[in-house]
Amino acid sequence: MGNAESSPTTPAPVINNLNPGNTVRSRSSRAAGVTNVNGTIKFVPQRKEANDDTSPLVGDRGMNVGAAGMSADIEAPVTAPIEITTQRDLLPLLEKRSQNNNEESSSSVTKRRKNATDILDCKQHEIDAPRVDKSYYVYSNVASVKGKRTCLGVMKNFLMYKLSDRHKAIGLVTLCFMIITGFIGVSSSRSSALNRITDFSDVHGSMDLKLGSIHHWCLFGGDSDCTCENPLDPDNNPDHGNFEKWSTLHRDNKDAVHEFVSTVSSQDLVFLGSSTVEGWNGTMKGKTRPRLEKPKKIFEELFTRENGGPIDALALGSYGDTSPNLLYRLLHGEMPEYLNPKIWWLVIGTDDLRVKHCSEEVVIMGIIRNVEEILYQKPGAKIVINGLFPTADNERGNLIKYWRPTQTINRELRKFAKKHDRVDFVDHSRMFIDRDTIGSKTQKVNLEMTEDGVHLNSVGYRMWGEAVQLEAVKFLV
Repeated sequence: MGNAESSPTTPAPVINNLNPGNTVRSRSSRAAGVTNVNGTIKFVPQRKEANDDTSPLVGDRGMNVGAAGMSADIEAPVTAPIEITTQRDLLPLLEKRSQNNNEESSSSVTKRRKNATDILDCKQHEIDAPRVDKSYYVYSNVASVKGKRTCLGVMKNFLMYKLSDRHKAIGLVTLCFMIITGFIGVSSSRSSALNRITDFSDVHGSMDLKLGSIHHWCLFGGDSDCTCENPLDPDNNPDHGNFEKWSTLHRDNKDAVHEFVSTVSSQDLVFLGSSTVEGWNGTMKGKTRPRLEKPKKIFEELFTRENGGPIDALALGSYGDTSPNLLYRLLHGEMPEYLNPKIWWLVIGTDDLRVKHCSEEVVIMGIIRNVEEILYQKPGAKIVINGLFPTADNERGNLIKYWRPTQTINRELRKFAKKHDRVDFVDHSRMFIDRDTIGSKTQKVNLEMTEDGVHLNSVGYRMWGEAVQLEAVKFLV
């Protein structure tokens, strides 16, 4: 291949060993011919118009040299073809252009010289080894021109230019899979921790109950996001915060004990609990409520012999009480020596769960603590633990966040009762669930049996009272 020459007015043919089609698709192709003969680069500048010696050079804004569209600005007079035998021959041209341009600073010249040197280094490397994969030079040149000679720059350019779309897709899918797997693992670990329940079925005395066996105090994890009391200690600070009203109701219950013992011929059953039990007396927080007049009549009908019932019963309830509140009441007058019913019917734990947000273990331990206290003080008595009722999370009656913990508590209390001869467990949950939703993922409370999805109305009291009466009679036989 020979050298290509041209006159100042006649365009010169372009010969490029790096372009098999002998076509230069850069700006320099319109301004000059570039040839490579035995390692020598020839640059032939041209005028914009053949008949105008004063017209500016077409290529006065530079010559495109190297891969990836990198360029060096060159300005040269219209003379014979310029031979560049080495890479450094191009530098004087750059310096001359910089000197003629008064607006350019010395720092710009230094930067321009450095870029030109880098470009020529990459170009010469490409000429010396034309058979090597061009993607290497693209990646190398871009890194050089942008000045990113760090590990981060190399890796970035490698990922941008070397990896195929398929590899990128595989990497992205793998990364997403790892993130999702890690998230599931963390969620599973947290769920596993929340679901760990200590087995209290082998407890045979209050001394067997240890706070250290509680994995977490709060229903939704942790130990600080709830207001649980110590389930093993009596507490006289009810959640509604009105100690005076609570104390008044506590005194009323003690008076009811005296009256019950002095009027009935047989102490058959005593209910112990919170608002559900207090409702049997027609009161809430110690005050008579019109909506509870029917439940009071139902109680008298089912649980007093004077009104035709098969047994005599007493209801000792207090609105909002938790297991520690009940324990305090039992230890301070509501379980005197002269009160000895055949059955103690325990209805407690809902406020520990819903109001205090105590974990299942704390609720279970508090209930068992009351059971063990009664067993200790009344050796001949029988205790029936009434399972927690299903309670709605909203006005539509949906069973969501409290239903599963309720089931767990009832299951563990059943296990405990099976291992104790004087303890029984009854569960009336199904009668309070909407029959059309039983077994489905969206179970609901039967709103026809409750006032607000939590507290029973007269229909609910009737259904529950009749079930308790039948079971109590069986226990007494």
